[in-house]
Amino acid sequence: MLLPKFETYFYLGIYLLFLAHGLFKLYNKKDQVLSIANVEFQQGWTWIDRPQDNTNEEFEYFKDFLWKNAHWYLIHLLVCESFRYLKQSRRSIAHACVGIAFLVATFKIHSFLVIVIELLSFYAASNVRSKSFTWVLAISWMCGINFIKNSNELYEFLGYREYYELIISLAWCVLKCLSFTLGKIKDEHNKIYNLSNFIGYTVYFPAFVHGPFMIFDRYIAFAEHPSQGSRYMLLLKRLIRVFFWLFALDFSLHFIYIHYMEKDIDAVKLLGDSYGLYAFGYFMGQFFHVFYVITYGLGIAFASFDGLNPPNQPKCIGYINFYSDMWKYFDQGLYEFLFKHIYAELCTKNSTSLRKVFSALGTFFFVYIWHGYYLNILIWSILNVACLILEKLLKYTIDSSWYKENVIKRLSLQNQQRLYAILGTQIFIPSAFSNFYFFSGLEIVL
Repeated sequence: MLLPKFETYFYLGIYLLFLAHGLFKLYNKKDQVLSIANVEFQQGWTWIDRPQDNTNEEFEYFKDFLWKNAHWYLIHLLVCESFRYLKQSRRSIAHACVGIAFLVATFKIHSFLVIVIELLSFYAASNVRSKSFTWVLAISWMCGINFIKNSNELYEFLGYREYYELIISLAWCVLKCLSFTLGKIKDEHNKIYNLSNFIGYTVYFPAFVHGPFMIFDRYIAFAEHPSQGSRYMLLLKRLIRVFFWLFALDFSLHFIYIHYMEKDIDAVKLLGDSYGLYAFGYFMGQFFHVFYVITYGLGIAFASFDGLNPPNQPKCIGYINFYSDMWKYFDQGLYEFLFKHIYAELCTKNSTSLRKVFSALGTFFFVYIWHGYYLNILIWSILNVACLILEKLLKYTIDSSWYKENVIKRLSLQNQQRLYAILGTQIFIPSAFSNFYFFSGLEIVL
């Protein structure tokens, strides 16, 4: 079902003009944003001689983490290569040794013990073999993590760096522990669910703090590369791509202060018309995407080198047509967890539509609790599930006999494609709008 080439190129041209003009509007407001900013930007690269937007704490922390822990990636590489030709369980021991050594060297004893208690509690739950108990334990830990997020005393005691690392690590570990424990309950006689694989999986260093998340099936599915040379070339290529995008993002923040604009409604108002706001929303998503291409890309590079089977890197949001694809392809690891351990447990392919809606609500309730029970996260979750349900209704309508008899027979294949694009766009608009709540909170939207 293809449109004429001229029409396709016309749409592509309009799209590229929109991006170029929108990017120019953001660039053109850089000095005005500086003049009204209520924070002082850091001095950027000396050869550029411009202030650099350093208001995105996650990105600034990642750069700091990478600089201070580069030696741990090298240690991981050397230790795991030494164990590479041993059997699977021994390689998990290597992963565990590096991960535990990193925790001991990096965290205060209080943070280290909290992580150890979390891991041991889930491993004990895996031996209880009760789904209900496992989910109660998981929700309890997520509530505890949210308590830590709101504890000023812990923030002052640990300092920002360790405080941030502890929260992120605990959150990732909840997912990993659930993936292991629920898998063990379902397949209790499989010998892969042992202590060495559990520890190696949960504290695997390259993906411990910054992801990506891998379900246990991906971690345990070792996939050898054909030759030693090709493995090193693959690692090098992926690391070059990661650092290219790191350089590009860091460079762009000298001229486009989009991270600051996410936090200041007065800066957003400088864009003036609705067109400027559309550009702001789009590039806010693109900057977010590039950040995760960098952070996830680093973990993917080392996991692939180690013979694991990590998920793909986030798909560019410019290629997303349906919002369900955003969940499937932006964070593939998280999607696989949600689908396998929650949605597919609550319904099947042949379940009623009402049951599927209930399952979607249950899935996004978990998403809400895991991200943190804040009002903007709740609104973002509700809008997401509403748009996904609308998308399901659209697809159900298209597959119905009424649609086939009354619409398809009267439209050419090209007109059907144009109609799908129009309908899909209407559903995508509110789902894209929901990301303002996720990125910026309530202030920018309200």
